[in-house]
Amino acid sequence: MRCIWFPTCLFALIPLNAEDPPGPSVSDGESGYLRIVSIEPARAKDVPAMRITLATKPMGQTESGYESTYSVTVFPFFFFNETGSIRINLAPGILERLEAGEVVSFSGEAINQSNARRLIEGRAYPENKLTGRLRIVVKVGGIELIFKTTYRFTG
Repeated sequence: MRCIWFPTCLFALIPLNAEDPPGPSVSDGESGYLRIVSIEPARAKDVPAMRITLATKPMGQTESGYESTYSVTVFPFFFFNETGSIRINLAPGILERLEAGEVVSFSGEAINQSNARRLIEGRAYPENKLTGRLRIVVKVGGIELIFKTTYRFTG
């Protein structure tokens, strides 16, 4: 049996909300607080007989989204553990929609240490200007791993 991998979080989309104190607007081009997003480690839901945890380092903003590295631990099957790079692609205008408090969808991919690709899809649910919830689905073979976590723009 080959390792089932799940990069999630990783893709943090963050909402901006009118209830927050006034701050820079994405549309003003002063989005310094959107440059880095941190995603809390998350466990895959509904996976029997093992605990699969996805963790990412803070993700840096790129021209097309966010990128970072990830690690996946599979307990008790440590030989399925993975590390690699993760990329979240953002459609044009998605950060502005988050700023307006809209739930947004995103996609991306992770590439592990063996160059295997993992497709990622997700939704970001903004709670305020800097934080929100994420639902990340990582597709590995014919299996979908679902991770629920939170994100925070940190700089």
